[in-house]
Amino acid sequence: MGALAGYDGDNDKAIEFFQKILDIDPDNADAISNMAHVYAQKGDKETSRKYIDKLKKMGLYDDSGNADADEVKNESDSSEKSAE
Repeated sequence: MGALAGYDGDNDKAIEFFQKILDIDPDNADAISNMAHVYAQKGDKETSRKYIDKLKKMGLYDDSGNADADEVKNESDSSEKSAE
């Protein structure tokens, strides 16, 4: 249901759905992954990166070939270079 809400363009409903799952099961990899994807779609790269980092810490994420991860990484790299 949450994934469907996200694909219908209702990212806020998808976030609400996946957050309910995470409230019950904070380590639910599917919900964490979907949250990263939905936040990336919304343009909230910082929040998306937090969920991606959580998956990486769990050993469940390989960002090679992932368009959302590439976009978040590129955004993050640009921000770091601007700060220098």
